[in-house]
This record gives sequence, C-alpha cells and structure tokens, in this order.
Amino acid sequence: MLIPLLPALCALSSLAPADALVRTAEASAPPPQEYASWSASDQSPDDGFRVQARGHGAFTLRVNNLLPPEGNRLSGAVDPHLSDASSLVFRTVAMPGALLRGNVNMQSEVDQSEYACRLVQNAHALGYRIMLTFIGTAQSYSSRPEEPDYHRYPPTDPALWAEDLIALLGSMWTGCGDVPDYVKIWNEPDRPEYWLGDRNEFLDLFVTASHALGDAIDSGRLPAGLMKIGGPGMAGAASAMGGSEPVLYSILEQAAAQQFPLDFLCWHHYIIGNGLRFYGTVQDLRSRAAALGLAQVELHVDEWNIYPSAQNLENPLELDSARAAANAAIFVAAAGQTDPDGVFFFQLQDVDAQSQILDLTGAGNGLMTRRGVKKPVFRMMELVRPMLSESRVRVTYPRNEWSAGVFATRLGNRVQVVVANDPVDHQWIWTEACLERGGEPGLLDAAVDLLDSLHLPISFSNLVNVAGLTPEQALIVLDVRPISEEALALAGMPRTVFLQVEDVPHEAIALSWPAYRFDSGHNNPAARRDELLPTLEWIEDTARFAGYSVVAPRLTALGVTVPPYDPEVVLANEESFALYFGVTMDIARDLYPLYRNTVEEQRLAHVDLVSNLPASMLTPDWPAGLGIHYANGVISLTLEAGGAAVFQFTF
Repeated sequence: MLIPLLPALCALSSLAPADALVRTAEASAPPPQEYASWSASDQSPDDGFRVQARGHGAFTLRVNNLLPPEGNRLSGAVDPHLSDASSLVFRTVAMPGALLRGNVNMQSEVDQSEYACRLVQNAHALGYRIMLTFIGTAQSYSSRPEEPDYHRYPPTDPALWAEDLIALLGSMWTGCGDVPDYVKIWNEPDRPEYWLGDRNEFLDLFVTASHALGDAIDSGRLPAGLMKIGGPGMAGAASAMGGSEPVLYSILEQAAAQQFPLDFLCWHHYIIGNGLRFYGTVQDLRSRAAALGLAQVELHVDEWNIYPSAQNLENPLELDSARAAANAAIFVAAAGQTDPDGVFFFQLQDVDAQSQILDLTGAGNGLMTRRGVKKPVFRMMELVRPMLSESRVRVTYPRNEWSAGVFATRLGNRVQVVVANDPVDHQWIWTEACLERGGEPGLLDAAVDLLDSLHLPISFSNLVNVAGLTPEQALIVLDVRPISEEALALAGMPRTVFLQVEDVPHEAIALSWPAYRFDSGHNNPAARRDELLPTLEWIEDTARFAGYSVVAPRLTALGVTVPPYDPEVVLANEESFALYFGVTMDIARDLYPLYRNTVEEQRLAHVDLVSNLPASMLTPDWPAGLGIHYANGVISLTLEAGGAAVFQFTF
C-alpha cells in the first residue's frame, strides 16, 4: 500500500482509550479578520469527525482571561537514580514540591529499605515529593519460581507480597523515619516485561495489597497521614488486559464496592503530545470516580515522553533533538488544559552503556545525557519552569488541532508563549480515523495491502469485490486514506503558526527579548557533538579515575595489590571489577557499588561546564532574528516539523 502501516499500529490502537472514554475537542478559533492571508477556507470543515492531519486558522490568546498558575504538578520526572547528583540537577527544571518517581524491586534478596530510604530522604531534602513504585515477586512465593523471570509472575498468595511491602515500609519508618509520599503498587501490568499473570490475578494483587496497607495504617503498624496508596502505572489508560473494560475502571469500581484505600490512579502516555486533549482520559476518569463517590482520587500520568525507550527506533536521535522539546511543549500545554494532578517525564537522565560515550547519539530518553549535557527538552523545561508560577493565559485552539500546541502565561504586562509543531503520524491518523468511523484499522489495512500486492488501484469496486470488504468498510478506506496521505505529506514540512492576541489594543503589543528557537539550526547540541566530545571524554576519564581512587585504598587495606589506573579499562559490573582487581566476588559485591556510585556522581560533576559550551549553551535572539513577526494583532512564525519556539511580548 502507499502508506505502510507497521506493527506499531496495533500498539497505538491498544494504547488509545476505548470508545467509552470521552473525547472532548477544544473550542474552535475563528480566523482573525485582521490578517489578510486568511480566508474562510482556512477553517477545517466540520464533517462530524475529529481526526485530521492539522488544524486550520489561528490559535487565540486571551491575555485578560487568566487561569491560576499550574504550580508544581507539571514538572515531575522519573529518576533512574544513577546518582544523587541527578536530583540536584532536577532543581533547574522542577518547581518546589514537584514529584519524583523511583522504583524498588521487591524480588531482591537484599533488604531494600536502606535504598528506598535513600531515595525518599534525598527527594525530601531537596524539597520534592516522591512516588515509589513497588514491583516484583520474590522467588520464594512466585507462582513460577523455576523461571528466570520468576519476579514477573503472580505470587502464590498476594497477601505474602502485601506483607513484604508493609514490612519494607515499616523498616523505612523505623530505620530512617521517612516514607514515600505515594506508594504505587506495580508498574505496567499490561506488559509482559512486568507482569506474566492475567487481569484477574493482577486485580487480586492490587486489591489485597491496598486493603493490607490500609489495615496496617489503621492498626498503627505504618504511620497515618503520610502516604497515598494507588497505582498501577498502566501502559495505556484504556488497557483492559483482556477484560471488558479498562483496568482503571475496574479498580475504581472495586474501591467503591470494597472500601479499600485508593488515593490515586496513574498511567503512561507515549502517544501524540495532544493525547490528553484528544482522548479526554482525565475528564473521563474524574467523572467516573465522582459518580462512584471517589472524587478525591488523584490522577497522574506517571510516565510520558515521545517513546518509552531508545531501543529499536527508526530515528532515535529525535530523543536528543528539538523533536523531544516540541513534543514536551505540546504535552505540557495539553496537560495544562486537562488538569491531571501530576505528570512525570520519563526520564531524568539517560541510561545507556557504560562502556562507551553515547551522549547525544539517541541512546537514551532522558532530559539530560549520561554526562550531563542538557538536551533541547531539558532547555524547554527550564524555560517553562518560571511560567508554572505565573497566571496561565487561556488559549483557544483551531478546530481539531492535534499537531501543534501553545502554552502561554502572563506576569504583569508581559506574556510568555511556548509554541510547537509536532505533526501527528500518519499511522495514528489511520488508526483513529478508522475507529472514529466504526472501522477496524488492521482489517482495513490488510485489504489495502492485498490490493497493493496485486497492483490493483484502491477503488470501491476492488475493495469490495477483490479484498472482500463490505460497502461500508470500503467507504471508510476511501474516506480515511486521503487524510492519512495528507499527514504523511506534512510529516516533514515546516508549518506557519498564527496566534491571534485578544483583549488588548493591537498597537500596544510589542515582541521583546529574549526569544528561543529549537530546531535543526538552533539550540541543537546533537548537531555539534564533535565539538563536545573532547569534554565528554575528559569527564568520563575524570569519573573513572575518581571511582578507582576511592576503592584503591580500601583494596590495599585488604592486602590486594592494586594495579595502576588504566583509563582504557571499563568496570561495568561486579564481575569485571573482580577480574581487574583480582579479588573475590564477595569483595566485588561489597566495593563495586561504591565504585559505581562515585563514577556516576562524577559524571554529573561538570553539568554547568558541559552544558554552557558554545555547542551546548542555550542561545537566545531577538524575535525578528528568529522569524517571529507581529502585525495587526497576529503573531506568526514558521516552525520546522518537530520544532518549537519560546518568546515574549508586552502590551
């Protein structure tokens, strides 16, 4: 077929909310009459369907129609916790009280309370709240203890898992006097990487653990009033895990019926930036919770990014380029409009191979690289951070606009605007447009593939008589293909975005310094990686030497003859540590964590240096120098596909 639809189409469809989820559109913005380049034809036709490649007309900024500041709810992040230093860097993009999320593996034979205490105390010391994800089944009560991935299988008795969780939290409270603000039960049970049981087995675990935690708090085993209980971080909000309704619906219903504590629900968002607007997930879940008497339940997107991983991507460098910044800008704008209680960027720092310097090669999906280079998405978050404490300007989108987004705030007579262009993928268009018309995307795609393989035109007759579709299905294909083809054509094209400013005299508006662009030619350190590589190599050598220096005296004290430092040697695990220093695995297990933690800390010891070199610094310009123009109440700028800009105007 002309538009190949990859297996990812199925994944997109599974992540999209079910038909029962409310899908609300933003109000349409009329074309500004003052701008001569617009005509009535610039408005998308209202054919009753919402899916289209891009909206038409202008965004409208109502600068006197103000909403409360967003505060800290939009600046959370998942911390892989390679080192405590990463949390320090987080301060430049996060508001006070922002949420960090960490993970605790319950299957570990090593007591995890000390590690969990470290995560919680570190977050609280920096003024953050923290959600800890508790996941994994101990081998001793796994239903498949003989399997290498025993920790993914359900426990033989969910009460055993719940008791281990209570014991761990209790050890934290008695050991360090602290507990997480949010206790999250499991993660992505709808993915086999994390759960190899069925839907009912997972719900049994979730309900049992929630009941047990509530009882432990009521009985005084755990402190009251400090922890919120919930989960489970579904990979998709609408995921039903083979059931008749989304798992999140079932959790709400069971909480209402059984009266177990449910303080929050959470799910992950790896779809279009405007997904929260398109699917209406937050509004739908709030309505359902309220109808069940659970209006207090918080709703969190506890992971979001373009992709959940840097692996097996067609263009992984998007994670290190302006595309990630554009997607983030659109997501933040959508989150501001749909009001989740918290969102967590996935993730704070790249996690990649220790044996190579892979910074800015698309090796990870962090805000910053392994050695602290601030990516465009980090810079975008830096610019958004002060906006979160300012009054939000109400922005009206063009009808059915899913490819661009605008976030604006006001302080006094100054308005700061974030605008981004991230064209929706043609596969997403195909999937959602087919579903919107009552079609099954995979079936219709297979019919088109068949005709393509036979070199036959995609006509009504061939779709019915050769491909075997019903007349209704054939009409859906003929209706949707032009929309999907348009999205494919627009995918790599620049777009001129118009913003109509209302509520103030046009002659009072003036663009002002500073302005920023994020695209292939602006604030794009990945394009200048060669200039940064010598500094990255120096940082890596310094970090490895620091790790060597901290363990060498301890090894000497144990009677080990320590070899001289070799900058070419990479100690990536306990085994390589034992081999290099000629020690037992017991010694390696004892000292390697110290070595690794020191190396990771030192990799981030020079963030200010490596992120403020000519190739990596955040570079502003005057709006006119960046192609941002104003005339007669309308601001216009042309953005690359996957491009974004941040600018100000006064009035």
